[in-house]
Amino acid sequence: MQMTIAFTSIMAVFIIERIDEKTGTMSLFPLLMAGIVSIAYWRYFDDLRPYALVQFIPCIAIPAMTILLPAMYTHSIYWLWAAGFYLLAKLEEAADNPIYKWTHYTISGHSLKHLCAAMVPVFLTIMLSRRSIEIERAIGESGESPKYVAKRFDYDDNKIDERLMAKGLVIGQPGSDTNVTTKSRICSRNR
Repeated sequence: MQMTIAFTSIMAVFIIERIDEKTGTMSLFPLLMAGIVSIAYWRYFDDLRPYALVQFIPCIAIPAMTILLPAMYTHSIYWLWAAGFYLLAKLEEAADNPIYKWTHYTISGHSLKHLCAAMVPVFLTIMLSRRSIEIERAIGESGESPKYVAKRFDYDDNKIDERLMAKGLVIGQPGSDTNVTTKSRICSRNR
């Protein structure tokens, strides 16, 4: 039960990061319910298929969304590493006995599964400690002024101005209040 809650919550957090906060927050309850229902189905009907589906969907959805949807934050490659180690953990779990035999009864696939699964929060923690906001995407999606976004994300105004000017998104000098951002220009560059 705890693993299902963790996996569905991570998927909701990923939706918040890749799509938007409202969609991700609204998806949390349905994802949690899908996980709980899959466990109840498993217990009642002795059928693991829905539970396996709930566990494997993030292995496909996270890499696909990482590649297809723009990131709101830097260091998003760690999502792929986390998904890869999770998938490896699932494969090791499925090959428990063969791995145990291949290692001459030294370590089982189940033990390796726990080691690989433990790497998922490690990669996500590294990502969280190193990342910063992709300010251009935040401005492009919200249509807000760079100054407002800077305050909302507690980001240095001058750094925003320099980054946006380097990409041709802001007219004016760094740090000046005369910067003009055109929503259509920003949105068209982020597509």
